[in-house]
Amino acid sequence: MIGYAKGPRTILEDLQEIKPTFVMLVARLWDRIWKGVAAALCSTPEGKEKFEWAMSVGRKVLETRMDENGVVDLTKDPTLYADEALKAEFLQADKEVFSVIRGVFGGRVNKAYSGGALLPPDLQMNYWSLNFPLLDGWGLTETSSGINMVQARCARIGWEAPQMAGSNTEMMLDPEDNEILVRGDSVIKEYYNDPEETALSFTPDGWFRTGDIGEVDHGFLRIIDRKKAILVLDTGKNVSPAYIEMKFTNDPVVEQIVVVGDNRKFVAALVVPCFDNIIQIFKNENIPFDESKLVYATVNNVVTCVEAGEDLAYHPKVYQMVEEAISRVNQDLADFAAIKKFKIIPRKFTEDRGELTPTLKIKTQVVYEHYAKEIEELYE
Repeated sequence: MIGYAKGPRTILEDLQEIKPTFVMLVARLWDRIWKGVAAALCSTPEGKEKFEWAMSVGRKVLETRMDENGVVDLTKDPTLYADEALKAEFLQADKEVFSVIRGVFGGRVNKAYSGGALLPPDLQMNYWSLNFPLLDGWGLTETSSGINMVQARCARIGWEAPQMAGSNTEMMLDPEDNEILVRGDSVIKEYYNDPEETALSFTPDGWFRTGDIGEVDHGFLRIIDRKKAILVLDTGKNVSPAYIEMKFTNDPVVEQIVVVGDNRKFVAALVVPCFDNIIQIFKNENIPFDESKLVYATVNNVVTCVEAGEDLAYHPKVYQMVEEAISRVNQDLADFAAIKKFKIIPRKFTEDRGELTPTLKIKTQVVYEHYAKEIEELYE
């Protein structure tokens, strides 16, 4: 039997009713659910301490499961290679924390997939650490959906599986720019009554241009970004905004971020802070702010702050925390790809304003239009 969620806002309620064994969600929902559950578990100092301890144990156990290439067999006992002490800690963490998180999904999931957008590696590691088999898949409408679907017995964080078993679809990377090219019986041959689009979308020898940039290692495929989304700085350097934005997945300060810089001298960003966490920090430190300016909404059965007053959003401490978060990410980036300047946006990007797709991906072009003035100010 197939169960359908009523919508993104009711997903947790629907999961409890359906109690699926197999679940597929978009990356943004996996992220939103994780943050909501983590926030609930960390609502008290004692809960936060227990959650952080459990995740630390889970990551240690996950490391024992990886081979030299980072490949894991998620079908095996997670404690198979752990010593007795670590095994005992994991079983305790599983009983007190991990089982609670898995219960959010109905308690019966044995296979879970993310699709529709890049799945941040840090987010996937979180789920794997509690022995939840969150896998990734890649494909397009033009390829009859999935081409690469990760299998639990041979999974690698941040990478797609080799070509799907039993598929006659071929895949290669364009030697010029690493665009992923595919061909086979499951791939369209042309666009209906659109010879111009067909000519643009196929190579002369019949390979379909997917529009995704990728790389291959030990037979695994990794999606870098959409070809059209790549930012080209006025220096000629290419920057993947998705790669940078994914690095903020687990950040407690940055809720949403849009990286900009196409035809500009440097990379900059529009940042929506995680107001729920910041509000708690301000209250803990007795920093005054106008609570009447806060706007709340219920998302996934969780009441969350979607807009803050300028006194909170533009507070020097918030700016400092965002700046520190960006500095941490910049350490892992080449200098030309590092975020040099940023603007804080006092309200979340929402579907109601056309800034999110129904699958909760940020519509960058709409955000560019809504915040054209702020983007220009970044480069003044």
